[in-house]
Amino acid sequence: LASSAASDVYKDSPEDTRYCLGSVLNHVILHQTVIGQEAVAQMEMADAEPDVVIGCFGGGSNFAGLGFPFLRKNLTEGKKIRIVAVEPSSCPKLTRGSFQYDFGDVAGFTPLLPMYTLGHDFQPSDIHAGGLRYHGAGVIVSQLLKDGLMEATDIQQLESFDAGCLFAAEGIIPAPESCHAIAAAINEAKACKESGEEKVILFNLSGHGLIDMAAYDQYLAGNLTNYELKDEDIQHNLDEIKDLKPTAPAYPATYQASMPFRSSNYEGEEAWTLVYRHEAKVLKSDKTGSQEAAKSFGAEREINLSRTKNRSAEIDFQIYGD
Repeated sequence: LASSAASDVYKDSPEDTRYCLGSVLNHVILHQTVIGQEAVAQMEMADAEPDVVIGCFGGGSNFAGLGFPFLRKNLTEGKKIRIVAVEPSSCPKLTRGSFQYDFGDVAGFTPLLPMYTLGHDFQPSDIHAGGLRYHGAGVIVSQLLKDGLMEATDIQQLESFDAGCLFAAEGIIPAPESCHAIAAAINEAKACKESGEEKVILFNLSGHGLIDMAAYDQYLAGNLTNYELKDEDIQHNLDEIKDLKPTAPAYPATYQASMPFRSSNYEGEEAWTLVYRHEAKVLKSDKTGSQEAAKSFGAEREINLSRTKNRSAEIDFQIYGD
């Protein structure tokens, strides 16, 4: 909802507004990896290495921030560290969702993204872990899960608060979102106790719960419940988006564009696909684009392109290489 509202502000005054999504998307996920890089250094100082890395999961920023630097060890050093995302059972995009194209916001303003999703019209239950009530997952995280390079599990609301109250004995009241990661870490520890294995378990305490005391009060009073999500409800939302996918009609190679289009992602002479909602266009290897090339993306896209004529076309399209 917040993403859609911000997009509305941008559309109303594109000449003096800049909009950058602050969660879920790849640039945010990679920025957040400073968390995991610090954790890698801290583990080295402790002369230890985690067997399991756990983070709560809403769209992926917090989880990826901790987990990706350790995943890098798996990919480059042959380590076998398990990277586990923990989501609420009432919003199970990773554990029960579908990998397909969907919008990143409720209103459908963002480009179509390949993600694990419950459908952008999905209405999550009113759990107190508000930061985890998001219908989809970040593109990089989704692909990693699809490729089997990470894991996902889900936790019920009451189990998460059980874990939060237990952890409060450490002197920190955790946020409801963080309680999901704590619950998964406790489950891992219990499994080790039963099997007799010794493991180093690393999780991210992503936030405190000092502004969530009312939620703890309701939990301790016995007023909170678990929310059961039916398979047919999930499927209904997924059926609504089954036909969403970007198209890429061929663009005439003889077209001579009037404005340079440059991208830091450009490599060699490959064509690139620009995706916006349901439409797309391919720029051929002359590396150029123009206002004409933007017409199929709607009037607001032409405005963006026009006002950046002298600034290397800093437009808001998502760029994908073939």
